[in-house]
Amino acid sequence: MAPGSSNANAELLKAEGNALHQARKYKEAYAKYSEAIKQDPKNAVLWANRAASALSMKKYLDACTDAEKATQLDPKYTKAWGRQGTAYLSLGSWPKSVSAFQKALDCLPATGELSKADQVLKAQFEDGLKKAQANIGREFTPDHVRIPNDSNVPWKRAMALEPTLIAQRQMKSSEFQEGIDGMNELHTKVIRGQKAMVGRTGTNAWAEGGPRMVQEEAPKRLKTSGWGAVRPAITTTVRGWIMRGFLTASFQIQGAAAEFVSDALQILQWGARVWKNVPKEERGVIFETTFIRGVKRLYLNILVETYTENKGDLEAIAKVAREMIDEDQAPPQGEVDPGNLAWYYLQKARATSDYDEGTELCKESAAHYYKGAILSPKDDEKHVSFLKVCLDAHWYAGSPLKVTLPIASKIRESIQEVKKIWEYSADSKARDVWMDQVISFENHFKAEVEAGRMSLEASGGPEGMDISSETNVYCFHKPTTVCAPIPTRMAHVQLRPVIEMSAILHVVSEALNSGFN
Repeated sequence: MAPGSSNANAELLKAEGNALHQARKYKEAYAKYSEAIKQDPKNAVLWANRAASALSMKKYLDACTDAEKATQLDPKYTKAWGRQGTAYLSLGSWPKSVSAFQKALDCLPATGELSKADQVLKAQFEDGLKKAQANIGREFTPDHVRIPNDSNVPWKRAMALEPTLIAQRQMKSSEFQEGIDGMNELHTKVIRGQKAMVGRTGTNAWAEGGPRMVQEEAPKRLKTSGWGAVRPAITTTVRGWIMRGFLTASFQIQGAAAEFVSDALQILQWGARVWKNVPKEERGVIFETTFIRGVKRLYLNILVETYTENKGDLEAIAKVAREMIDEDQAPPQGEVDPGNLAWYYLQKARATSDYDEGTELCKESAAHYYKGAILSPKDDEKHVSFLKVCLDAHWYAGSPLKVTLPIASKIRESIQEVKKIWEYSADSKARDVWMDQVISFENHFKAEVEAGRMSLEASGGPEGMDISSETNVYCFHKPTTVCAPIPTRMAHVQLRPVIEMSAILHVVSEALNSGFN
């Protein structure tokens, strides 16, 4: 049970919040509960209800904070413990989730005294407890964060090229080396039975709570302690969320990954707005446009991963991608690749049953992938990977050889530059396979055109490319003189983009080396 409230205003606001929550207007309900808490901050029900709205919005860190506050006010509040367990489960904090669910069960009446509502709660808590316990013993294999210790890893090959690039004035400084030095400060440590990555400490960062707590407390700290204390606290908190988002994505905990990076973005955008007139030297580089853009790229990639795994909100992905492109119309120095928007159009093509619409969507996707390739450095792995998916989209659309052959030629010409750094990357084996396909396609159809057996206006592509395939593996067969038939129901191979190492290194490099002065 939870204590009631004697505050009439708080009760009225709570009732309004309840109605909004029932209507699935979670943001508005959250705001009502926040108003009620100001009226009656010692009412555990209000904190627990706001935790429920936060959970519904997938704001798990804020939900943890509110549910914990509710249990502090009322240690026997069953629902508050259950919501805390659910939030920790969603964040991948298995031991904390186990503890919270166990306390939720302990707070229920004896089995023979359970009401129907309590029986439902008991079943929910037991299910959550079982899931959390199973994950504690789960063996994770995060392939794309396993770091081989040899000279062929991309960043070491890039470091070896650094003197040449500086001599050719293609690099301004040794920022990459500074990033590596910062990464080397990370080490593993066993905390409460789990391995964790530990870096710089002593910054008084927010170890608990979500963006709401940071937004409430940071201005207060600023008044009492100044930027010298607040800057490292905020930057460490944000970087911690970014790193945790990347790592939880590596462990396929997609919901938690999106939450951590989304929370980091919320603080970055809030801080950039609130402190827009504060010099960079004081507030730190994390509020700079380039840093925020890098985090947005990571967030967008995680959303794509989430959609691939769980069929999430496709339109939300397109919205973020378009926002990034709109923001980048006049970039200060860099650029935003439109690759995720291109991926969105391919998913739309895959979903439509209209042949003509699907063909146009494939062409739209190809155009965005091509732009993404051109915007990427020529020695970046995604330069050729974007070109390859652009070529795939044109194949599916039945585009003529006058379009597809130049793209294939561009891939072949670019691959050697890419291999200087990325020859032994995590994606190298798959890349080698599709490179053979591209070269085979180009050689075959060039010969056909030169011999006069085909026109550049004709279509051609690899035999057996099944556009309706549900895998991300292509059918690698020798090309034929005709394009593979396209089913009447348009679909697309489910391309599963991975988080590019270049983007991650950029974010981690800046995250670990900026703003501690």
